[in-house]
Amino acid sequence: MPTMSEISNILYGTMSSDPRTRIESELSLTRALPNPQTALLLSQLCASEEDIALRQSAIISLKKYVREHWSQTLDGFKPPAASQEIQQQIRQTLFICLSDNQQKIRSLTAAVISTIARSDFPSKWPTLLDQLLALMSSGDPAKVHGSMTVLSELVRSELGEDQTVPLLQRMLPVLLSVLGAGQVHSGHTRARAVAVFAECLRALEMLKAEYPKQIKTATEQILPTWLEAFVVLLRSDPVPEIDKDAGGDLAMRCQIFMTLSTIMWTFPRFLAPSTQELFALSLSHLHALYPNFHDEYLLSSGTGLEIPVPGFLDDDSVACGPQLVSPILDFMAGQVRARGMKQWFEQGGVGDVLAVVVRWIQMTTDDEDAWMGDINLFVNDEDDDADTYSIRLSGLELVDELFEHFAALAPRALAETVQQSIQAAQAEQAAGKTEWWKPIEAALAILANKPCADALLIALDDAHLSSDLLLHLLRDVLPPLCAIQGTPFLQGRALIFAGRYHRLAEEGLAREWINATLLVLESEAQPVAKVSAVRAIQTYSYNAPLTLPFGERITRVLAPLLTQSTEDTLTQVLETLNAVVKLQDGEWMTEALAGELAAGLLRVLDENAKDMIFVSVLSNMFETLASSPHYLTVIRHTLPPLAQSAASNALPNPHLSVPALELITSLVKGCKGEGLGQGFVDVIMPAIGACVVAEDRDLVGSAVACLTHIVRKDCPQLLAYRTAQSTGLDQVLQILSHLLSPQESESGGLWIGDLLIHLLRRAGESLIPVLPGLLVSLVHRLAGVRTIPFIQSLVIPFAYLLQSERAFVLELLGKTPVRILPTGSGVRTGGMGGSWTGTGMATGAQGQGQGQEAGEVRTGLEVLIRIWTENCDSFQGHWATRISDLGLCQLFLSARPEVLEAPCQGSLIVRPELEGVIITRSKSKTAPIEYTTIPFKVKAIKLILGDITSDTEPAPGVSVPNLKLDLEEEEDDEEWADEETVFQDRVRDDEFGFLSEAWGDDDFPDDMDDEDLKEDPVSKMDMQAYLFAFLRDCARNNTNDFARIVDELNVEEQMTLQRAMQG
Repeated sequence: MPTMSEISNILYGTMSSDPRTRIESELSLTRALPNPQTALLLSQLCASEEDIALRQSAIISLKKYVREHWSQTLDGFKPPAASQEIQQQIRQTLFICLSDNQQKIRSLTAAVISTIARSDFPSKWPTLLDQLLALMSSGDPAKVHGSMTVLSELVRSELGEDQTVPLLQRMLPVLLSVLGAGQVHSGHTRARAVAVFAECLRALEMLKAEYPKQIKTATEQILPTWLEAFVVLLRSDPVPEIDKDAGGDLAMRCQIFMTLSTIMWTFPRFLAPSTQELFALSLSHLHALYPNFHDEYLLSSGTGLEIPVPGFLDDDSVACGPQLVSPILDFMAGQVRARGMKQWFEQGGVGDVLAVVVRWIQMTTDDEDAWMGDINLFVNDEDDDADTYSIRLSGLELVDELFEHFAALAPRALAETVQQSIQAAQAEQAAGKTEWWKPIEAALAILANKPCADALLIALDDAHLSSDLLLHLLRDVLPPLCAIQGTPFLQGRALIFAGRYHRLAEEGLAREWINATLLVLESEAQPVAKVSAVRAIQTYSYNAPLTLPFGERITRVLAPLLTQSTEDTLTQVLETLNAVVKLQDGEWMTEALAGELAAGLLRVLDENAKDMIFVSVLSNMFETLASSPHYLTVIRHTLPPLAQSAASNALPNPHLSVPALELITSLVKGCKGEGLGQGFVDVIMPAIGACVVAEDRDLVGSAVACLTHIVRKDCPQLLAYRTAQSTGLDQVLQILSHLLSPQESESGGLWIGDLLIHLLRRAGESLIPVLPGLLVSLVHRLAGVRTIPFIQSLVIPFAYLLQSERAFVLELLGKTPVRILPTGSGVRTGGMGGSWTGTGMATGAQGQGQGQEAGEVRTGLEVLIRIWTENCDSFQGHWATRISDLGLCQLFLSARPEVLEAPCQGSLIVRPELEGVIITRSKSKTAPIEYTTIPFKVKAIKLILGDITSDTEPAPGVSVPNLKLDLEEEEDDEEWADEETVFQDRVRDDEFGFLSEAWGDDDFPDDMDDEDLKEDPVSKMDMQAYLFAFLRDCARNNTNDFARIVDELNVEEQMTLQRAMQG
């Protein structure tokens, strides 16, 4: 029986700086922890007056005990469990800790209690809620904090509806009383009450779909009262709270606006009655808080604290006015779409909001210091897709919403706002104020923000806006401002603005701006100005006629920055350089410049090889260089050192070999000539051979991908390659043999598939002597494969060969014996799942090999057909799925009995005792999943009909009827009709239009094919028309007793077949 002293010594030991002592103590704790008496002692230590570190260690250890030994209902339970008596003692002791003076103890205790509550509340701990509510009503800050933390954890712990709704019905009134008792509770405590309420809303949202009536009733009882309380609290002036109670009341307001956003996206219809007042209150908060923001955060004389991220709840943290602003702007952005706001915006509200946003997104002194001190932070924050959270980004998102929903009003309103900002800035400049430039920079930040710029250019094209203001800025306002010393942020913003709108200017003015941008890069300007100039050059590069004359100058001024930049800045320089080199396919470059650039890029790689994001960007650059007319010069400078690096680092430093191979692959992809150039394969093959046998899976994948691209680009050179020991084809086959070894990982499945297909397509007659051995190797490996990608890689080559060599393939596989290997347990993976008893039933989950003995021998044809038909519906890629269907058609037309009657998996057999039961992995061991067995001729037609049903490319002229299914809808769905209507106003179908733009018509939705396969006739054929014709011919000729096959089809399949007959 452990003692308190022993447990304390063990815990102290786990915190020792001596590794040996720490490890021994951790082992001792592991041995002692399953003992319920240890858990009791740990809880008592938590409630003791011992050292805070010891108490924290005790509660952390107790949390582990609870997760593993408290109850069988908790995941990860391990016996033994504590007795009910000891559990009761632990619960009582822990609850005392919720009132502890130390916040860390309260928080850790709350996590343990909430875990216990998942199994014990309410059945074994019926008094828990009463106890928590009593603590919350006590008025003691520590007790209130402890109880709220538990309640928050409880709500987040995915309780069922029967637990959640009663919990909220009793808890929320008490929380509301805490929120309203400003004289009793601190602002931080009231903020925490709002945060817990927000957690409750998210919990209700998760349950809404499953329990619509109950949740609808609950929200109707809860939300109106809370919203009324929010409105009352927000009506008061926030300014007096800035220096009061460490900003506790500001923290409460912050939580209120964050919770309003939560309501807006979960139960929006409840906001409708208060929409206009809440928006007006939001705007008034921004007006009221701005003077403090200006004096304390914009002026160099200000003493404002660092603005914390909204959402903190620590009592010792200090809130400030600007912390409120991002949540307010986020809420306002969501409300732009609200029906009740449309008239207000149309009557001048757009301009009012824009004027406020321009003021609030001005650069603070903290921003200046941070960005001047870390240029990479500046680049990251300035990115159009930045994922940081700041006032500026929230403001820009609000502007984007205004432009999207009030496209006719926003451009003109913004123009007026910008003019006012410029006039105010000029007045401050004349008055000698240091920060005069900030309003102009903020206005330009909005104008140069890509979504806003795109909208303004569209408005100009549609004649909704005059270009006078923008041209006035380009011609008259910004040039003299850029020349002023000491304003690098304004200078940089002006350059970016000019890049966005240079198309509006006459050619001479645009050239002047490019020249001004290059002068900044050539000067000793501040880094922020230079980085902004690089970003501006990237926008000019989209205008090739304008930029081409500056191409060499731009390249020579950017090249030195490659060695002077790091991280995000280096990535931006590379992307800009890549855009410039792409101009006119690089024809403007001289051979000398191409060689210098290639050599310089290699030097940059040496310092950044571990950064795979950088390597990805550099790969694009290498591909662009290789696609230029100076390909041979580029590979002369880059290929030998890259191949040497890949080979020499393959074993000791594979992370250095991967980027080398990635860049070589980019060179191959970029090559536009007929071949890769004499000697290319001689240089690279030794490196590929060294890398493909490495243990690093990423390196093996990179090596195989590189080899695949070489096969695609210059297979003749590969076949002509010779060494003293072997030919190029020999080496490729050796690589395939190595990758097909059962000892090798299946993770490279798709790499092997691509290599095999392109080898078959390109090598032609050269493969004839080795093709039988290759196919035998593939089918032997297929028998033990467990993963879908690898199955696809091994099946698709057979499907491809069946188009031209059907008799040869079937004859070879028919006489090839294959020993079935046990595949272990796993997911649906093809393997040889199910028995081959010929009794009409297959048993065992796919991939598990149940119902058969290891070592069973089948023909290669049986193995291929069984695994192919079980898994082809999971194949990925446009070309692969089509060639699979064509292969099935060829098998069906072969008329070979051993093919047509080959047993395949049919439909799932649901036994009465298992109906409605979820079959977990453990249950499948005692009650195996069972399927009927059907012959291949039936399975093939079912698969073909299934692919026709899901085909997105109907044959020209074929009318596809709309089949309406009479689905029984839940009657409760109508209960949320109003909710859905409001939501649909926020997320309209056309807002997902970018998806259809990103996916082409031919490759929607999961195109995995390379350019060669996209151009293959199989990819271009009308597949649906072909399959329709195939089925009609089979029916007309009664191929393979087709009439009887039709009798085996289900109703949906017969309807699809009828479509084919009519087509």
